[in-house]
Amino acid sequence: MWTHQAHGNLNADCISLTRKGCKVEHLRNSVVKFDAVQFVVSTGTKYQNIRNGGNRSVCAWLRGTLTSVAPIGDPNEYENSSAWRRVSFNPKVSSKLFHIVENGERGAEIESASRAVYVASDSFDNPTKCRVYISAT
Repeated sequence: MWTHQAHGNLNADCISLTRKGCKVEHLRNSVVKFDAVQFVVSTGTKYQNIRNGGNRSVCAWLRGTLTSVAPIGDPNEYENSSAWRRVSFNPKVSSKLFHIVENGERGAEIESASRAVYVASDSFDNPTKCRVYISAT
């Protein structure tokens, strides 16, 4: 059973973290760790509009049990570690849902993971300034 859900916020350049039934918290330059993770995509109207070139809106979340929130140290710690694999979601680029990034290419789709880390850093060059990693083991 998940306790929190998170998504990369395109408008605020941060992680939007929501505890079940509570208000959204915006996190910047933070590391958010989860256990028992599910990657959820609503493939309804919002998703289809995005795929067809429409405006982006929230249609995908990471859901899991929150284990910690901490200020960021080295923003590339997880990127440079063989113990973690990056996960991505971009419906404008690929019809794949959440997928593992392998050598800069889109790899296998992923629906769940035992552990995940959501990292927000002003130094990231993607629109949300966020990256997600799952444990490689």
